[in-house]
Amino acid sequence: MYFTLKFARAILRFEDAVEKWLKLRKAQGLANSTLERNRGSMDSIMYVLGKSKRLKSITTSDMDGYIERMELKGYSPNGININLRAFRTFLKWAERRNHIDKMPYVEKAKVDDTLPSYLNDSEFDEMLSHTNEFYKKVFTMYRNTGFRLMEPILGTLKNDTLVIPARVSKTRKERRILLSPEDVPVIYELQERFETWRNKVKVKKNKYFGDKISKEFRRINRLIGLTNKFHDLRHTFAVRRYLMTRDIYQVMRELGHTKVTTTQIYADFEDTVDIANEFPSIM
Repeated sequence: MYFTLKFARAILRFEDAVEKWLKLRKAQGLANSTLERNRGSMDSIMYVLGKSKRLKSITTSDMDGYIERMELKGYSPNGININLRAFRTFLKWAERRNHIDKMPYVEKAKVDDTLPSYLNDSEFDEMLSHTNEFYKKVFTMYRNTGFRLMEPILGTLKNDTLVIPARVSKTRKERRILLSPEDVPVIYELQERFETWRNKVKVKKNKYFGDKISKEFRRINRLIGLTNKFHDLRHTFAVRRYLMTRDIYQVMRELGHTKVTTTQIYADFEDTVDIANEFPSIM
């Protein structure tokens, strides 16, 4: 029996192990969006290392080679590190299940120490002037709340509070966010459009609806010569809220961060730019 298990572990292919891991994560109730990101990350690594590679034979040198190849192809360090984070989680699972003897060390791609991108008042106003009334309200709501893309779409409205269930929250904990009177009707309309969309489409992957919003955001940004991503609306919220409150712990709670060190970066802008002049609407 011992030799049979040892032999099975020795011949377990990378692709087969990944399928076992993803099947378990699905059974554990992880959100479909998380599972899709995990699969995308593992597909990227399997493309470079080979699906048929024996799981037990993967080494730190293999992962160094993966980083080098992805950098040569023009992938950003942050994008590479997202894939590596999923791979480390996978390796921890493989080690606990005795599929590998010891987890190989996986080093991150080097990332420049840069501050998050945001939209100042003039950039945001110009952006709104190039879209329709619905997206004006939606983008303003995201800037006012700091929500991640799918949170107001999949959350539950209870009067003036949005309940974000644990399966949607990045921290895997339920969050309750008090909304302003201006943002409540926007979220109602957004959720109504989401339900209408779900009743029409055949492939009901929630992220596809979110993609429509982020694509419109990118379209406008390219039109006016900016390179911001949709997530920069969350960064904009954080910078603005710190300027308004000067309370990094309050901003941490509003963003749903578990550690203040994650939030501290938004207070660091004052050391690099005259941030107050970027947001005359709140000063």
